[in-house]
Amino acid sequence: MSPDGHGGMLEAMAKHSLQTQLRERGIEYLFYNQVDNPLVWIGSPEFLGYHLLSGSELTTQVIRKQSSNKKVGSIVEVDGRLHLIEYSDLPESIAKQTNLDGSLKFWAGSIAVHVFDMGLLEGTVGSLPFHYAYKKVPFIDVQSGEFVMPDKENAIKFERFIFDLLPLAKNPVVVEVDAFNHHAVLKNATGSNSPETVKRDISALHTAWLRQVGTVILEDVSVKISPLFADSPEGVAEKIEKGQRFEWATYLR
Repeated sequence: MSPDGHGGMLEAMAKHSLQTQLRERGIEYLFYNQVDNPLVWIGSPEFLGYHLLSGSELTTQVIRKQSSNKKVGSIVEVDGRLHLIEYSDLPESIAKQTNLDGSLKFWAGSIAVHVFDMGLLEGTVGSLPFHYAYKKVPFIDVQSGEFVMPDKENAIKFERFIFDLLPLAKNPVVVEVDAFNHHAVLKNATGSNSPETVKRDISALHTAWLRQVGTVILEDVSVKISPLFADSPEGVAEKIEKGQRFEWATYLR
């Protein structure tokens, strides 16, 4: 009864006739984002444009990995087909391989943002392979009846990943985006990829937008911009006067 990975979406859609409902509404493409990331530009016109103009069935976004141990999947080419290898499945010796200039050979890190052609989703139900993950799974001790929270992995979980559609897709396209503008993931309660770092990254981006259009923001002042207010520096420029000062925490909405 455990969740079977984001690849289980295909069978769930088929089970509930979602493809038929989407077709009846005239929907041909799906924008897909599977990780908590407030910097994702939902339905980015540029991203959708790459998908449409290339005749792709699957277009995906990546960032340039700054280290070999970054916990993101890597785009690789195998026998002329693109694949996405999860970081847990990529051997460390391969992840650390570099080019002659010292840059990572496998640099394209997935941020789990895709556009799918409906035809691809309809034609590949049941075709995704299983992956396994070791998990800490709480259980009831049958002898004592006590609830046990294990301190190490005690179970194997089988999952499917939606990105395994990549080698099955016609004309797959990989689009590199700038991490500063597109990547602030939330995965942990504290430390890296936590609410604290996400808020910091949002404020840094929006501070850059405001300074780009000529505002003055004092150091260590946090500013955030609602997407309903503006979703780009150009949008900010239409609503903010050049020279405006921000001296305390501000949320523009």
